[in-house]
Amino acid sequence: MNPLLLALLSSVPSLQEPQVKIAPPKGSPEALAALTEEVIKDVERVRGLAFKRPVPKHVRSKEEVRNFVKKALAKEMPAAVWGPRERFYKRLGLLPADCDFAAAVEEVLVELIGGFYDPDTGEFVVVGSFGPTIDRFVVAHELTHALDDQHFDLKRLTEEARNEEDRSFVVAAVAEGSGMLVAQVYLAGRMIRSDPGDAAKLLEEMKGVDAMQTEQLRRAPPYLQRMLLVPYLQGMSFLQKGYQSPIPNVRPKDLDRAFRTLPRSAEQILHPEKYWFEGAADEPVVVTLPDLSPTLGAGWKKVDESTLGEMFVALLVGEEEEMPLLDPGTDEGRAAALEFFSKEWTNDGAEGWGGDRFAVYAKDAALVGVWFTVWDTAGDAEEFEKEWAQQRGAGAVRKRENDRVAFAVGEGVDRALLDRIVEQALREAKTKALERPENGGDGEKPK
Repeated sequence: MNPLLLALLSSVPSLQEPQVKIAPPKGSPEALAALTEEVIKDVERVRGLAFKRPVPKHVRSKEEVRNFVKKALAKEMPAAVWGPRERFYKRLGLLPADCDFAAAVEEVLVELIGGFYDPDTGEFVVVGSFGPTIDRFVVAHELTHALDDQHFDLKRLTEEARNEEDRSFVVAAVAEGSGMLVAQVYLAGRMIRSDPGDAAKLLEEMKGVDAMQTEQLRRAPPYLQRMLLVPYLQGMSFLQKGYQSPIPNVRPKDLDRAFRTLPRSAEQILHPEKYWFEGAADEPVVVTLPDLSPTLGAGWKKVDESTLGEMFVALLVGEEEEMPLLDPGTDEGRAAALEFFSKEWTNDGAEGWGGDRFAVYAKDAALVGVWFTVWDTAGDAEEFEKEWAQQRGAGAVRKRENDRVAFAVGEGVDRALLDRIVEQALREAKTKALERPENGGDGEKPK
């Protein structure tokens, strides 16, 4: 999934718009321009970078945003790729059998959208007004995206990660983590230095939020919840090297390095020490799958290939996730949200991940998917295989050899063919452990 789509959730602290719209001028283009001028210098100061050029900004209606989302989904989730991928994910156990994934993404994004930055055009958009304090957060978040884009080319990073699950999550986590961190530091500093009453104002603004508007996200499959939420939550933790404090701190050189030398896997986002600290460094294993076309026979064509990564692998072996009802307007609702957002996004069964790769082949209405995984140790591979078989394993063929486990699923094919596919994957898949980049971890802890 392209990180541009994830940027549509930039108002994560409130998770959606208020039930009652604030009338112009607060939601007007003039108000947005004035607020941007008020915030922009602080964003430059906190982020440690200067804008190279002006940033266009617009206020859009919900219907205009829906049209944008539809066009973005058509570009970023082409049916030729995501149709077979969705079927494969359902067979693997990542998505429920009755899920219409593209429709679910559209509904969740349109319902929860607060603002977004578009690297294609270099402009940011907000949807009306959320109240003065939340508005400042949204504008600071989007301006941070624009600033990062002008210095590190978010469009290029996005394009390089297209249709690559693990890589896309990494790009999203760094970009959204930067936006969240800068916006939070800006807002916290403003509350402390210039307007301590902003904290009370923020709570008042959140009381106007309709908790039922979060139901689209709550009903969405856990895979989609993770795809949309975790880049914001875990990305900010990653950029702070895993250290948490009541008031976050921005170290511009750390953010710059994360953009220049991206983490190589979700594993490094989930376990920041594996990126930042030399002694704990853990680079992923790159998997190259064999061509299965000769085994499958005439007419079969590879239609998709990608890497899941630890964050999504954890869904296959963890306990079923259930998002609580999020009501930012109540103490109980905020406590439930904090508990859910602070959870671990991996588990024992996934933490030994070393690398993986899947490929999907199609012929007419038939489909075959193969997934090859490599683990840090043979014990990790055995633990994952057993847990996956207990929770998600119905209908799949699998085989483990030492630290490797291969899986095959299919529609309209027989078991014998899947057995041959698994055997070929284990026999012919190539693996290569990546070397630590020259500008790897410096071991510094945040101050």
